[in-house]
Amino acid sequence: MVIIGLDAAEQVPTRRRLFSYEGKVDEPLESNHAAISPYLIDGSGLANPHVVVREETRPINGFERLITGSKPIDNGHYIFNVEQRSAFLEAEPGAHEFLRPFVGAREFLQGGARWILALHEAAPNILANMPQVQNRIAAVRKYRQSSKSKPTNKLAETPTLWHVNIVPTTPFLVLPEVSSERREYIPVGWLQPPAVPSNKLRLLPNATLADFALLTSTMHMAWMRLIAGRMKSDYSYSVVSSTTHFPPRRDIAG
Repeated sequence: MVIIGLDAAEQVPTRRRLFSYEGKVDEPLESNHAAISPYLIDGSGLANPHVVVREETRPINGFERLITGSKPIDNGHYIFNVEQRSAFLEAEPGAHEFLRPFVGAREFLQGGARWILALHEAAPNILANMPQVQNRIAAVRKYRQSSKSKPTNKLAETPTLWHVNIVPTTPFLVLPEVSSERREYIPVGWLQPPAVPSNKLRLLPNATLADFALLTSTMHMAWMRLIAGRMKSDYSYSVVSSTTHFPPRRDIAG
């Protein structure tokens, strides 16, 4: 939680106070400043203490754009844990080729396993011979039709597809949307097919070692801590978080 005191411009006090915490249960530490930036840090040494980072839809430095992973909007009908997957395949062994590892932030950070039905390339005649899969498709269609969201209702017309369909065919770089503020570095790593990233991961499909080095750099972590959002006090990594003003890609590659 953040509490901010606001005053009219003509009534701004000369003494600005910040309260910070070393840990979640520690007592607050008070500090006084001539100016406080919009990011709630000491702004007295800045040429313009009111400057903010503007949002861009694409990187301004020539780097590839980070994207969000797959989002099924299926009410869980396409997602399986270990036991559910075993039971499902016992009843429907033909579905084996369509079950892919489904990796979200929890699986990436802590381990564990989930799977998701990826029916994007399943031929109608194949689906017709899998009644258990058909039951799942029907359940997803019904769920989407009953939603109060018109875009979700529209998705009911294509129940074998997810809302966001990211099914990589080559290795890809990922980092979690939310991770602990106790980490000095946000974990970054490669996954490869048949793994499917969930919408709780950010990914770079055609990443290079240069991308990995920059995303894991101390410079980028400092940038992220300043401008990223928060989930409670944990880091919440957004597209804006990845817009560090690195040198142009050609300068790094050269």
